[in-house]
Amino acid sequence: MIAASEQVFKQGAMQGIGFMFSSGDSGDDVASTGLKQTDYPASDPYITAVGGTSTAIAADGSLQFQTGWGTNKYSLSADGKSWEPLGFLYGAGGGFSTLFNRPSYQDGVVPSGAPAGRAVPDIALDGDPTTGMLVGETQTFPTGVLYDEYRIGGTSLAAPLMAGMQALAVEKAGGRLGFANPRIYQMQKAGGRGLTDVTRTHAGDGNVRPDYVNRTDPADGIVYSVREFGEDASLTTGPGWDDVTGVGTPNADNFAAAAGR
Repeated sequence: MIAASEQVFKQGAMQGIGFMFSSGDSGDDVASTGLKQTDYPASDPYITAVGGTSTAIAADGSLQFQTGWGTNKYSLSADGKSWEPLGFLYGAGGGFSTLFNRPSYQDGVVPSGAPAGRAVPDIALDGDPTTGMLVGETQTFPTGVLYDEYRIGGTSLAAPLMAGMQALAVEKAGGRLGFANPRIYQMQKAGGRGLTDVTRTHAGDGNVRPDYVNRTDPADGIVYSVREFGEDASLTTGPGWDDVTGVGTPNADNFAAAAGR
């Protein structure tokens, strides 16, 4: 499977076609698999691996803060007086591949003392379900077929957001970007123009979330939890490239200008 996929990804890179894959939603994968590892195909050197952020947007549309997406969960105690820790829930995938060597475009950006494998992710966008996208669809409920809206996230949100950003950048700047990784790392080496470095973890900050017990309506009551920001298993967010957000997030118009060069 990997060998066949590799041929497709290489051909795409030669023909100016970009592939973007989610870096994963289980952090370093230890909690889900017992092994610290990166996800494939995000770890392929011919893929743009898209990590996740928690992105706080104010009511007026302005950006309040960004942090690497990683969530520890706390449940409200039975007496309603304290929060009980439930541990790591989910977060952006990342780390260093043991299958693929470090590609040359990452040289000088990924810290020199890091493990030798291909570093994941390359870039990031909003992936936290708490700060993610509101979607609506018609669903079947016990009372009938009704329209419903709910929150959604994951790096499966971040990757198509990045594809859209890249498409807009190409449209605005002209030309063709295709396989974006060499250009993304050139931006970082040139001082980060077109990118926003995600440096703050916001560890300790969180969002109180109410959920229906029966997942449909309040008939059986509501449970409350806290979803903490910036706690991604053993992965950490910091200045420069990091294993949660890569080189950071694309910065709208400046990204388009830098990508078009």
